[in-house]
Amino acid sequence: MIKVYVAGISTNQEGEEIEIRYSLFKDGENLAQVKKYQEYRKPYLVTHFALLALLKDLKKYPKEETEIIIFDPSLYEQLRGTSTSRNNEALKLASRIKGELEKFDYPVNIHDVTGKGQEKLEWNKVLEF
Repeated sequence: MIKVYVAGISTNQEGEEIEIRYSLFKDGENLAQVKKYQEYRKPYLVTHFALLALLKDLKKYPKEETEIIIFDPSLYEQLRGTSTSRNNEALKLASRIKGELEKFDYPVNIHDVTGKGQEKLEWNKVLEF
């Protein structure tokens, strides 16, 4: 099983690049640590774009059941269809992410660590590089 921890990090200054980080593990062995930059995005959309970038890159890694770990309760609700948000940009991106997830011919599950103390600490530790 593949386990991927992903984060999108915005800057305090509008117009600066966003940082995308992810760490990919297979059976506990670290296969990749990636840090890349993209053009400026609104802070509430940074995790959406980080997840889209990850899904694009995920195609070059082993094709097996994958769990993606995020720390963004709003995005998680949008992906599950339980969000009450009326933000069209966020909802369109969530829909685009769902479409990308459907393209995989193996299970790709998203797990949010919000409110899960130990899991959140692990997520944070893994992405500190």
